[in-house]
Amino acid sequence: MSHLTNDSFLLVKGIAMKFLHLCVLSTCLIQSVYATDLLPEGVIQAGSLASETLIHDAMIGVAAKVAGQGCSRPENFTPYITAMPVGEVGARRWRELWMVTGCGHEYPIKLGFMESGLDAADWFVE
Repeated sequence: MSHLTNDSFLLVKGIAMKFLHLCVLSTCLIQSVYATDLLPEGVIQAGSLASETLIHDAMIGVAAKVAGQGCSRPENFTPYITAMPVGEVGARRWRELWMVTGCGHEYPIKLGFMESGLDAADWFVE
């Protein structure tokens, strides 16, 4: 009798695990579709391909651009990739859109990045 109970338990456990995996997968797919719907127009994916140092350096130009549009206190930014890298390693180029919030407004700032060697890159505000 205990053998039958153990087999039943394993069967139920297997069904429960498959159901759990299905729920997790469907939740991930729904979140992925929902997140894609929330991306600004022309954006490929959320995030940045720039290193922390490059982001820090580019923020100087971004802050200047936002200040030129009337906000001297940018509070937050959300980066998005608008063009994936093209070119050879060490000379790749890509584009991003940084949505900067501050002074009660949102400022879309377009940036370009270019690798200048294997461990360096330059940026420019478009």
